[in-house]
Amino acid sequence: WCPQEAHLFDSTIRGNLLLGRPGGEGPARSVPDGGPEGGQDAELETVLAAVGLAPLVRRLPAGLDTRIGPGGAFLSGGERQRLAVARTLMTGAAVILLDEPTAHLDAESAVAMLADLRNGLRDRTVVLVTHNPADIHPGDARLDLAAASGTPAGPLARSR
Repeated sequence: WCPQEAHLFDSTIRGNLLLGRPGGEGPARSVPDGGPEGGQDAELETVLAAVGLAPLVRRLPAGLDTRIGPGGAFLSGGERQRLAVARTLMTGAAVILLDEPTAHLDAESAVAMLADLRNGLRDRTVVLVTHNPADIHPGDARLDLAAASGTPAGPLARSR
């Protein structure tokens, strides 16, 4: 799952992404001659593209090995949120829970990221927690947890 305020570590983009891998497969550095990390880099670039961060990372002099500072201090709020979502995608989980993934993005970036995620996650179930009606796609199954009066509806078993 990816919380609205996910923690990023004082490491590199690569290091933060690889923390999402199952089995604790830790960070590795890229190998210029296309060594064993070449396939890993392709996987990282795929998840970065899914959240709209690939162009930014390509522009950075150290690319995936760019340090992001404590809590991702060297990134904007939107970039931090996208990186956290990308790390969640690295888990390979069949079900992904995203809590307000567009909260720190401008409207245009939010639409673009959700479109990329919908395209890239067609084979997974995504539970999207949002207060923003613009995040809901016409094809989404929707569950409202508030009654028409605006008060919480309570447990699903009690809903009508």
